[in-house]
Amino acid sequence: YVDLETGKSQDIINDNSFKEKIMTKIENKSEDFFENLALNADKALYPEDKHYFLSKLTRYNLLKELDKNKTFTVTYRLLIDNIPIYYQMKCVFSNIPGESKKVIIGVYNIEDQVHEQQQTSEIISAVGEAFESIYLVNTNNDTFETYRRSDYLSSNYDDNDLPYSTAISEYIQKDVHPNYRDV
Repeated sequence: YVDLETGKSQDIINDNSFKEKIMTKIENKSEDFFENLALNADKALYPEDKHYFLSKLTRYNLLKELDKNKTFTVTYRLLIDNIPIYYQMKCVFSNIPGESKKVIIGVYNIEDQVHEQQQTSEIISAVGEAFESIYLVNTNNDTFETYRRSDYLSSNYDDNDLPYSTAISEYIQKDVHPNYRDV
């Protein structure tokens, strides 16, 4: 957590690999979390992400974003064994009564998700011109994401909040010829 009024922080790290490969590089020369971020950026952050990360994670910006959105997320790369690995930091206010402006910060390795998204985007770019509508369906939780939608579907369906199974059933009943509905 980080106390936004004093800048003091406390680390609770369960991932031994993260502790070993990142936290051993970091020196806490100051009691202020934000000063330590700036001092340690060169030791852990991928150089191309340093300015972006430090500009997003200021005391002022963090407080402003949390007051406005209740959560704050920043994606960046850490250098682990000289390889840039995508991480995401999510910040939320502590809900402990009587606590001053304390923020809980979670850090997650999102390398696999980023590569999956990049592969999906490449596939969609490669086949996109051949299709009027493109959806990515997650069969595990019955959701879908629209990448491109034809004008006809856009004007006749508002189904983004529906489960995939419901949206496709409505489409089949309304627009697919009865002879082809069970195919």
